[in-house]
Amino acid sequence: MLGFTLFNPTYIDYYKKFVDATKTVAIAMEKNGNTKIGIQQALSHNFAFSGVTGTIKFLSWGDRISKVVLFHIQPDTQALTGYNFARKYYKQFGIIR
Repeated sequence: MLGFTLFNPTYIDYYKKFVDATKTVAIAMEKNGNTKIGIQQALSHNFAFSGVTGTIKFLSWGDRISKVVLFHIQPDTQALTGYNFARKYYKQFGIIR
């Protein structure tokens, strides 16, 4: 692939999130079994751990407590598809930063 490098900062961010997501599910399964309901219950009862991207916590209804990063698609002549994602703005609990 043209322009693809394994250690591109964009991909490193994805790897970090992947590691945290995998660890989240593994810890939830250890705490409460490997069913969908068991994982959901584990995440909704004071679940927290220190991950690669920071502290991982969830609200009682399942939403993660964290910064949300929004992207918009913009033209990019360097991208294979002609488009790329650009960060739009940050939001934490409804507060736009």
